[in-house]
Amino acid sequence: MKQISFEEFKLIYKKNYEIIVNILLKHNVRFSCACGTMLGAIREKDIIEWDYDIDNFFFEEDLEQLLSVEKYLPNNFYIQSYKNGDLKYGLVRICCKNLFRHDKKSSKYINVFYDFFSLKNVSCPEQKRKKLFLKFIKEEKKAEYKVSTHKSANPFKELLKKIYKLLLPSFKNVSNKIQKKVSKLKHGNTCIMCKSFKIVSPLPINKEEIIFVQFSNFKIPCYEKHIIILETLYGKDWRTPKEFGERKIPEFYIQ
Repeated sequence: MKQISFEEFKLIYKKNYEIIVNILLKHNVRFSCACGTMLGAIREKDIIEWDYDIDNFFFEEDLEQLLSVEKYLPNNFYIQSYKNGDLKYGLVRICCKNLFRHDKKSSKYINVFYDFFSLKNVSCPEQKRKKLFLKFIKEEKKAEYKVSTHKSANPFKELLKKIYKLLLPSFKNVSNKIQKKVSKLKHGNTCIMCKSFKIVSPLPINKEEIIFVQFSNFKIPCYEKHIIILETLYGKDWRTPKEFGERKIPEFYIQ
């Protein structure tokens, strides 16, 4: 493998993304740029200067359509999915076989990837939301008592199943950190949920309402309600770039 600079990596990374976007659009896969990629596209018309991840959204019901494009991808790409247990709930990745980043903690060379996060519109009216929140907190206290008494985390699993069944089409890789996640239910009558219970928008998103925005030297799809999404994820001052500090940029390699 040959080590390449961060700038060289970004050029290759964006070029590969252009290839992926064109293939997905050609085969009518509905998706949108997401998170920091959406922020960069709307605010800077490019990937954020220090970013090395490209994120996308898709809706749960379009999973099979997304996975079906693997046969049309060039040989240097492959797909990982939560459907077959490779990844956590709601996550699909299109990976590059010949592009790597070096993880110093594990000393491993990881295939560079493009994330696709599954979303679902979830209706949760005010009265129902309050009842659910109180119920979850009550159940959590019971679970915490059982954990402290029996030194076991198993009681949390039943509670998490209730939450996941209510909010998501399936559940996998549960976590014991419930309080922080469930507290998000207090905000918004309708939520879009991803694998981490993060609210992406307090309003329903129509996946058919797509615009195309500039991203480097090509255009990518973006949900029409992107302003609401960016305000929810990054606050009302999302238009003002923030200093990230000393983010450690990994080493990149090409094969």
